Amino acid sequence: MDEEKNPQSTSPVAEEAQPAKKAKKPLSKKKKIIIGVIVVLIVIGAAGGNGNGAGNAWESSDSQQSASTTVEKKEKKKTPAKVKVDKSGLESYIDSYGSVAADGYTEDSYQAYSSALENAKSVDADEDATQSQVDSAKGDLYTAYNGLVEAFNPANYSWPAYRDVARNPDSYSGQKLAFKGKVLQVVEGDSETDLRIATDGGYDDVIFVGFDPSIMGGTRVLEDDTVTVYGTCVGQYSYQSTLGAKISLPGLYADQIEINQ
Repeated sequence: MDEEKNPQSTSPVAEEAQPAKKAKKPLSKKKKIIIGVIVVLIVIGAAGGNGNGAGNAWESSDSQQSASTTVEKKEKKKTPAKVKVDKSGLESYIDSYGSVAADGYTEDSYQAYSSALENAKSVDADEDATQSQVDSAKGDLYTAYNGLVEAFNPANYSWPAYRDVARNPDSYSGQKLAFKGKVLQVVEGDSETDLRIATDGGYDDVIFVGFDPSIMGGTRVLEDDTVTVYGTCVGQYSYQSTLGAKISLPGLYADQIEINQ
């Protein structure tokens, strides 16, 4: 009986003919370092790519901000320098002429003054007012102030004796006087009407009176009218008669003429 063969058994020759498997050598320290450096470089490269995107975003933002700042600077440079305006004269006029009450002045003249004063104050408060506007407001206020006309008040006029005025007419110049008498002569003009008035009803105590026809409101003064005249004395008034003689009379420029019935 043959002996059973062990299929797993091999001969020594077969074992020598089969190459032995090589064992893996561990990585050297040098190779580990090289591999580590390569990995680090790859990571840095990837991170660098992302960083460049963020960097570009920041750079773009900075560029826009810089451009905006540049535009603002250019706009500021384009704005002209504000010219200094001198309001001291206007303010002085407002202080000097700005406290006139309406009492005692005609309605029209006070309305003109009030409007000029209001405009002057408005221009003074306006920070953007030009020098031309300031000067104009100042001039208008001055003109309106000097254009105020006193309202008529009989109590402001005195009644002197005719002979006193006739004897020293220039000493009464500028004073407010009142006379009553009969109209001897009327000479009408476009801008002035002249009267000769006998204060005693005769031809001895005569005064010369001139006035603006507008004060009569369309009513005419006629010869032989009895009138009361209120006005400002102009001193001695001289004129030449139709015969060539020089005639001198006390002169009056009338503010008010009342025709007595």
